[in-house]
Amino acid sequence: MHEWSLAEGLIQSLIDYAKNENLLKIDEVDISIGELMNIDLDVFKEALKSIMSISGLSDTNVNIVIEKVSFKCKRCNYAWNLSEVTHQLRERLGDVGIMEPEGKESPLHFFPELVSVFVNCPKCGSVDFQVISGNTIKVLKIIGEKL
Repeated sequence: MHEWSLAEGLIQSLIDYAKNENLLKIDEVDISIGELMNIDLDVFKEALKSIMSISGLSDTNVNIVIEKVSFKCKRCNYAWNLSEVTHQLRERLGDVGIMEPEGKESPLHFFPELVSVFVNCPKCGSVDFQVISGNTIKVLKIIGEKL
């Protein structure tokens, strides 16, 4: 489960930030999780809670927002989102798609960069596109108390 390693990396980044900014404590953190990351939010939240409790951040309020995926074709400049290509994913991956029924894992869950193998532009069919948003985890805001 990559949720635990992502949570661990995020917590370490928060700890490093707090040290660099001379924060006594971190009160609140806003996090954006890209839809393409296909993270199990329940597992991620549990990992955060567990790691934060042993890292001195148990009182930190964590707000999570999901950033929608958007793509842009380099050939025709058409922009689209994940819902426009879900049928392509289902065709190529069988019935797994992106968001999985309970108990099944999509290959994209483990390798989100594989989207370029399974998706093409809905308008012109090109495979030359870029992911504009929704493929990262970002810390959007940190609120804390200075020393």
